[in-house]
Amino acid sequence: MLSAVESRLVKEFNITQVDDAVRRLAFSIMGLGVHVMVSRDVMTQLLPDLMNSEGAIDTYAQQLVFFALAMVEAEKQSRLKSV
Repeated sequence: MLSAVESRLVKEFNITQVDDAVRRLAFSIMGLGVHVMVSRDVMTQLLPDLMNSEGAIDTYAQQLVFFALAMVEAEKQSRLKSV
């Protein structure tokens, strides 16, 4: 899974190989979903409607994609400033 995310980011940034920034970003993107699964019990206790309401998981997943895309865009902008 990690190498697939890294490969997609390499294409997105139009670079030839994975660098440390790509690795950090890939782990961060994957961590978004992992965090939801690991902390689900806590979230259910603190905010039950956040995870248990109709369509909650779909809404959460869509928002995580939005966050991941924002992270990719931020890295892209950072790389443009470095050039």
